[in-house]
Amino acid sequence: MKYIMGIDGGGTKTKLLLTDASGRLIFEEEGGPSNINVTGYESVKQVLGEMVLRALNKTGAVPSDCLSLCMGATGAGRKTEKEKIKEIFKTLGFECQITITDDATIALYGGLGGKAGIMVISGTGSICLGRNNEGRIYRCGGWGHIIGDEGSGYDIGRNILISIMRGFDGREPQSAMTPMVLKHLSLDNPEELVEYVYRRGISKKEIAALAVFADAGCEVKDAAAMKIIERSA
Repeated sequence: MKYIMGIDGGGTKTKLLLTDASGRLIFEEEGGPSNINVTGYESVKQVLGEMVLRALNKTGAVPSDCLSLCMGATGAGRKTEKEKIKEIFKTLGFECQITITDDATIALYGGLGGKAGIMVISGTGSICLGRNNEGRIYRCGGWGHIIGDEGSGYDIGRNILISIMRGFDGREPQSAMTPMVLKHLSLDNPEELVEYVYRRGISKKEIAALAVFADAGCEVKDAAAMKIIERSA
């Protein structure tokens, strides 16, 4: 059976699709994160290896029948990362055309169908991508949570925590988000956030998950929450 494999690899989860040569969906599944710059090469290799083997076992497909394989992955914007990910698929036996690109590019093509336009992604991280009528692609942002990702879930979650601590210091009015976040994390006071953030080694995903409390804060007209959302927008 000839087939095409497409993979969307993110910092939170990875999705794999198999279609036949006509584009009819044959198989799909989700797995763990596959950002090579965050989880590391060995972890990405394990996630992709397990997902691909499950797909092949459940469909009866073999690597030699793959017509084309494309993966758009968070953190795969540079040549070095692309070659590392491509090597993973080669070790699994794929000899077809293998295309590795970043996750924003596949979203741009998926959303616009190859036409000109602009797309903004704001999930755990953030990036903006545009394509003109000549097919040239322009990028802004997407530089990771330390030097970029403005307006992302992580950025919002981090700013919520900053606002809580400033309110605790008295540098800002107490935010309505403070009791919401403390209850969610089963903490008694803002000082305990120090251990939660620094000593437990929490992930970007966990901080990004706190972004929902900015929405909840806006519903009660909390000034700190509205400021965070306005800045993010």
